[in-house]
Amino acid sequence: MGTSQPINGTHIPPLTPRRGGRVISRMSKQKPVPTEAELIGIVKKYAATDARPAASAIGILSLGMTVREIAERVEMSPAWVGALLHWHNTGYVGDTPWSVQRARQKERKAEAKAAAVAKPDLKVVGGTDAEARGAVRVADMAKGMRTKPEPNPYCAEASADQRKAEAGPVAVTDKIIPAAEPGPVPVLVVETEQDRIGPSPEYLALFEPILRGTVKNDPKKSAGARDALIACVARACWEAIPQMTPEDIEAAENAVGNMFNVISDTVDNIEREDRDAKREKAALARIKREAKNPAAAYKKALEDAQQDAWENSGEMEDAKENNKGSGDAWGDVKEDALAEWVTDTWAEYAKDFEAEFKRDWIEEHGQASWDEHHAPRTAGAEA
Repeated sequence: MGTSQPINGTHIPPLTPRRGGRVISRMSKQKPVPTEAELIGIVKKYAATDARPAASAIGILSLGMTVREIAERVEMSPAWVGALLHWHNTGYVGDTPWSVQRARQKERKAEAKAAAVAKPDLKVVGGTDAEARGAVRVADMAKGMRTKPEPNPYCAEASADQRKAEAGPVAVTDKIIPAAEPGPVPVLVVETEQDRIGPSPEYLALFEPILRGTVKNDPKKSAGARDALIACVARACWEAIPQMTPEDIEAAENAVGNMFNVISDTVDNIEREDRDAKREKAALARIKREAKNPAAAYKKALEDAQQDAWENSGEMEDAKENNKGSGDAWGDVKEDALAEWVTDTWAEYAKDFEAEFKRDWIEEHGQASWDEHHAPRTAGAEA
C-alpha cells in the first residue's frame, strides 16, 4: 500500500480514480476524500502563492491523469505541472520546485566560464574580451560542441564606450572567412531553363559520382571534412552576420541554401532515374514473358481487367456487405461472387478492354505478333 499524500497539512490515503469525476479512497474508514474538482481547485488556489499544497494535489491527481490532462484542467503549462509533480515525487527537495534546477544551471554556467578562461591553445593578440570569448566558442563549434555565443561587441546595440571599456587582448583561432581571401570564388549554382537553378557543371562533377556510388570516400576522412565544413560556415557567420543588413542576411541565407538544395535536387533526380530504370527493366521482362506465351498474357490481362472493373464499380463492396451474417468467410466466396458479376455485367466492359488490349499489344509487340496470335480470336467478334 502506498504512503499517504499531504494536502495543506492533511494526509490523504492512496487514491483510485473512478468514473464520474470523483476520486475514491482505497480505505473505507477515512475522512471524506477530495473530489477531482476540489483537487484542481487546490492547485489553482495555491499556484501563485504556495507551491507545496499545489504539488501535493497534483501528486494525487497524477494517480489517474496524465501531466498534460492535469495541465489542461488547471490551466497551466505541462512543464509547470511536471516540475511540481517531480518536486512532490522526490520528497520536496529545495524551497521551491525550481531550486535544484536553478542551482544546477548556476554550476554549469560557472564550469563553462572556467573552461573558457582556461583555453590553452589560442594565440592572444589585440582585441576585446568579448571577441576572445567568441573565438573560444568558435573553436568549440569546430569540435562539435553546441554553445550559445556571447553578444558580439560590434553589433549595433553595443555602445562606443562599451567597446572602449572592453578593449584588451583577444584570442583567435585562424582566418575567419577563407572565401574573403583574394582569388576567384567557385561558381556552384547557375540558372537553368524556366528560371530554375541547378549545380554548375564543375560543382556537379564534384558530388554526383559520390551520390551515384561510383566514388567511395573513407568514412573517417569524410567525418573530418564534414566537421571542417560546419566549422568554416560557423566562423563565417560569426564574423559576417553582425555587419550585415536584414536584406543581405536573407540573400546570404538563400545563396548558401541553394548550394545544398541543388545537391538535394540531384539526389531526387538520381532516385527518379533509378525508379524509371527499374520500371523499364520490369516492363521488358514482362514483354518477353508475353511474347513466349501470348495466350497466358491475354488471360492474365483479362482477369486483371475484370477484377479492377468489379472493384471500381462498387459491386464488390456490395457483395461483401451482403455476405455478412451468412457464416461464410469472404475469402471463400469471393471468386464465386466475381464469377457471377462477370456473367451478369462484363459484357458492358468487354469491348473497351479488347480495344485497349489490342492497342497495347501492337505498341509493345508489333502488328505482326497481333496478327499471328490474337487476330484469329477477335475476328469473329469484330465481324
